[in-house]
Amino acid sequence: MGWFISPVIFKLVAWIIAAIGAYYGYDIAGPFISSNFDLTQTTIRMICVIGGFLIPLFSIYTFIFILDRWIKNSFKWIESTGWRLLSALLKV
Repeated sequence: MGWFISPVIFKLVAWIIAAIGAYYGYDIAGPFISSNFDLTQTTIRMICVIGGFLIPLFSIYTFIFILDRWIKNSFKWIESTGWRLLSALLKV
């Protein structure tokens, strides 16, 4: 049961970080976008808020997916290796 709690906690953290990224997205990327592109301030603010939300969210979700796969595969390997060692010891 404890295994299913950790992805939920990571996803909650991902949403919180995405909200913080959306809040500070304009402060981080706004000057760069406004100096390189001829867009209105409203468009730049929307791009920064959307990008500031989606980039951290999908990055952390991808990290969670990769970490989850890695942990599940490593437990399968440990379990199968343990059973092979145990069966080898019992046959001797």
